[in-house]
Amino acid sequence: MGKSTGYDPSFEEFITFICRQDVHAQNNHWRVQTADALCGLIDYDFIGRQEQFSVDLDEVYTRITGQQLSQAELSENASPALTGASAQLTQFWTEPLIELVQNKYRADFEVLGYDRELPS
Repeated sequence: MGKSTGYDPSFEEFITFICRQDVHAQNNHWRVQTADALCGLIDYDFIGRQEQFSVDLDEVYTRITGQQLSQAELSENASPALTGASAQLTQFWTEPLIELVQNKYRADFEVLGYDRELPS
């Protein structure tokens, strides 16, 4: 960001900065995913989603093995505890920031089917 070491940017500064970065300069944690996954160059026949991991894992497992995962395997939740962060989204996401992100990540929203509405 061109700031001194230890500078603590606001959420708005960070989002504005990453949305102005060229996709090739972006860190892989916030890079445009369709660019990172070479969508358009690779003809994917399945794209799984973190938000429905167990369902998508079962799909991949079935394609590979011809068998479905057991209900016990699908229902195990080894993820960290819920943070409750969804309740705080409107505190940080202003309309201009939402528009900035939707423009920068337009291909991700379209190709990967991301929801444009904040969870309530």
